[in-house]
Amino acid sequence: FVLDHAAKINGAKLPRGEIQPIRIIHRGNIRDLFQSENRRMTILVLTIWFTASFVYLGIVLAITSLITLGSTCPTYDELASLNSVNTDSCYCHEITTDDLLPNLYMSFAELPGLIIAVLIIDSVGRKGTLIITLGLFGVVSLMLTICMSGNATMLVLLFVSRALAAVSLQVVYV
Repeated sequence: FVLDHAAKINGAKLPRGEIQPIRIIHRGNIRDLFQSENRRMTILVLTIWFTASFVYLGIVLAITSLITLGSTCPTYDELASLNSVNTDSCYCHEITTDDLLPNLYMSFAELPGLIIAVLIIDSVGRKGTLIITLGLFGVVSLMLTICMSGNATMLVLLFVSRALAAVSLQVVYV
């Protein structure tokens, strides 16, 4: 009736045939993810997603702190000289815009990382790409535990670690 009325107002004719009702297809729900046949895969995907997100967020937050401190293991005197406020043996330093500018530069590490991801994901696959990037990220992170003070090596390692973290996070979403 509604279509007949609309066609009459518009001066048009309805096409031949009958309108069929839409078939409702069961699309699943959250419980389906944890049924016996899907449970293992669901837990694996959630673990991989959490790991990649944690790695990415961790390095993004660590870059600001490490660049602000200028060292991977500052001395007590260096911490005290940063206009820090002592709160129970944790020296907190106010972050200024000067401290955030290097973090902006480190954001550019994601572009080469994503280009590398696009190039290797087709040849190595998702699983291989995740193994390579998270493994290399672990190695680079271990290298960052070596005492370095404000040199180019620390900045290069931070740049590489951010690129690897960005690749691993993006591969999870592909």
